[in-house]
Amino acid sequence: ANRYVVEPPRRRFRRCRAALRRCLGALTGTPPASLRFGAEKFGKPILVEPDPAGLVFNVSHTGDWGVIAFGWSRELGVDIETIDPRLDGLALAARFF
Repeated sequence: ANRYVVEPPRRRFRRCRAALRRCLGALTGTPPASLRFGAEKFGKPILVEPDPAGLVFNVSHTGDWGVIAFGWSRELGVDIETIDPRLDGLALAARFF
Protein backbone atom coordinates (compact mmCIF):
# COMPACT_ATOMS: atom_id res chain seq x y z
CA ALA A 1 0.00 0.00 0.00
CA ASN A 2 2.88 2.37 0.69
CA ARG A 3 3.83 2.36 -2.99
CA TYR A 4 0.82 4.59 -3.62
CA VAL A 5 1.74 8.24 -3.14
CA VAL A 6 -1.80 9.55 -2.61
CA GLU A 7 -4.45 8.27 -0.23
CA PRO A 8 -7.40 7.26 -2.46
CA PRO A 9 -5.46 4.53 -4.35
CA ARG A 10 -3.76 3.44 -1.12
CA ARG A 11 -7.14 3.08 0.60
CA ARG A 12 -8.57 1.10 -2.33
CA PHE A 13 -5.54 -1.21 -2.30
CA ARG A 14 -5.99 -1.85 1.42
CA ARG A 15 -9.71 -2.55 1.00
CA CYS A 16 -9.02 -5.01 -1.80
CA ARG A 17 -6.39 -6.80 0.29
CA ALA A 18 -8.74 -6.89 3.29
CA ALA A 19 -11.42 -8.50 1.08
CA LEU A 20 -8.82 -10.99 -0.15
CA ARG A 21 -7.90 -11.90 3.44
CA ARG A 22 -11.55 -12.36 4.42
CA CYS A 23 -12.24 -14.60 1.42
CA LEU A 24 -9.08 -16.66 1.87
CA GLY A 25 -9.82 -16.98 5.58
CA ALA A 26 -13.28 -18.33 4.78
CA LEU A 27 -11.95 -20.74 2.15
CA THR A 28 -9.21 -22.10 4.41
CA GLY A 29 -11.04 -21.92 7.75
CA THR A 30 -8.29 -19.65 9.06
CA PRO A 31 -8.64 -16.28 10.81
CA PRO A 32 -7.75 -13.63 8.19
CA ALA A 33 -5.08 -12.08 10.44
CA SER A 34 -3.29 -15.46 10.65
CA LEU A 35 -2.76 -15.77 6.90
CA ARG A 36 0.83 -15.37 5.72
CA PHE A 37 1.76 -14.37 2.20
CA GLY A 38 4.84 -14.65 0.05
CA ALA A 39 5.59 -13.73 -3.52
CA GLU A 40 6.43 -15.67 -6.66
CA LYS A 41 9.46 -14.89 -8.79
CA PHE A 42 7.77 -11.94 -10.54
CA GLY A 43 6.03 -10.57 -7.45
CA LYS A 44 2.63 -12.27 -7.71
CA PRO A 45 1.35 -12.81 -4.14
CA ILE A 46 0.90 -16.38 -2.95
CA LEU A 47 -0.55 -17.88 0.21
CA VAL A 48 2.17 -19.46 2.37
CA GLU A 49 0.29 -20.21 5.61
CA PRO A 50 -1.85 -22.15 5.98
CA ASP A 51 -0.69 -24.58 3.33
CA PRO A 52 -3.03 -23.71 0.46
CA ALA A 53 -3.48 -27.36 -0.66
CA GLY A 54 -3.95 -26.39 -4.30
CA LEU A 55 -5.85 -23.15 -3.64
CA VAL A 56 -4.72 -20.38 -5.99
CA PHE A 57 -5.87 -16.79 -6.31
CA ASN A 58 -5.25 -13.66 -8.31
CA VAL A 59 -6.14 -10.02 -7.68
CA SER A 60 -6.44 -6.99 -9.92
CA HIS A 61 -7.76 -3.51 -9.21
CA THR A 62 -8.03 -0.19 -10.98
CA GLY A 63 -9.87 2.96 -10.03
CA ASP A 64 -12.91 2.05 -7.95
CA TRP A 65 -13.05 -1.53 -9.23
CA GLY A 66 -11.39 -4.75 -8.18
CA VAL A 67 -11.62 -8.43 -8.96
CA ILE A 68 -10.45 -11.43 -6.96
CA ALA A 69 -10.47 -14.92 -8.50
CA PHE A 70 -9.98 -18.26 -6.75
CA GLY A 71 -9.35 -21.71 -8.13
CA TRP A 72 -7.91 -25.06 -7.19
CA SER A 73 -4.95 -26.90 -8.68
CA ARG A 74 -4.74 -24.67 -11.77
CA GLU A 75 -2.99 -21.40 -12.40
CA LEU A 76 -5.26 -18.48 -13.08
CA GLY A 77 -4.95 -14.82 -13.82
CA VAL A 78 -7.23 -11.83 -13.89
CA ASP A 79 -6.76 -8.27 -15.06
CA ILE A 80 -9.05 -5.30 -14.88
CA GLU A 81 -8.37 -1.95 -16.52
CA THR A 82 -10.14 1.37 -16.57
CA ILE A 83 -11.45 2.31 -20.01
CA ASP A 84 -10.35 5.76 -21.10
CA PRO A 85 -13.27 7.18 -23.10
CA ARG A 86 -10.87 9.48 -24.97
CA LEU A 87 -9.25 6.53 -26.72
CA ASP A 88 -10.63 5.21 -29.98
CA GLY A 89 -10.37 1.48 -29.38
CA LEU A 90 -11.28 0.50 -32.94
CA ALA A 91 -8.60 2.77 -34.43
CA LEU A 92 -6.08 1.40 -31.96
CA ALA A 93 -6.98 -2.19 -32.84
CA ALA A 94 -6.82 -1.47 -36.59
CA ARG A 95 -3.38 0.06 -36.16
CA PHE A 96 -1.85 -2.79 -34.17
CA PHE A 97 -3.88 -5.84 -35.15
